[in-house]
Amino acid sequence: MAIFLIVFFAIVGLVIINTIYKPHKSIQDREIKFSGTPVILIKEVNKDFTKWQDKAVQLTGKITSIDNLGFTLEDVVYCQTNTGTKLSQQKLNKTITIIGRVIGYDDLLEELKLDQTIIVN
Repeated sequence: MAIFLIVFFAIVGLVIINTIYKPHKSIQDREIKFSGTPVILIKEVNKDFTKWQDKAVQLTGKITSIDNLGFTLEDVVYCQTNTGTKLSQQKLNKTITIIGRVIGYDDLLEELKLDQTIIVN
């Protein structure tokens, strides 16, 4: 009986640990819920932000600013890049396509925030 209880609790413990600590989905593993321009996405987000929270989007637009952690597309979408992304190769006013995950909307700046951003081209 004691062996049965030990095995039972070990199995239950493993199931709980695997459920709690399962790895996060990478941006490549996510289904793209929107493909288009930053301006159109902002209009959709303003209708209902909760619909877009934690969703993967693909955007094509011009880079309007660059900093150490990411860049801004069309002055309305800030794209935070993964560590190791070489932003020095990107230039202002260059049109690029990215895939990223929606993480927030800044009402003050009227700017959508993306993370895990990958530059497609």
